[in-house]
Amino acid sequence: MQRYFFHIHGEHGTDDDPTGVVLTGHRAAMLHAVTMCAEIGCASGFHSGFSVSVRNDHGAVVGRVSAVVVIATLERRNV
Repeated sequence: MQRYFFHIHGEHGTDDDPTGVVLTGHRAAMLHAVTMCAEIGCASGFHSGFSVSVRNDHGAVVGRVSAVVVIATLERRNV
């Protein structure tokens, strides 16, 4: 188990996650980032530059998820 931190990047800058979430690994962290993008993107008007980045408890970047990709995937599945 490892703590991961999720940073939301948007038109008004970056919102840092000071608490983080304890998850089983990198794959679970990336799935959590995809879920965050879907929830935030669907709940509010997002713009094309919105994304969520994932860092581990050592500060190393694990990955980044774009809201455009997540929303496009959700729209395609709803067809």
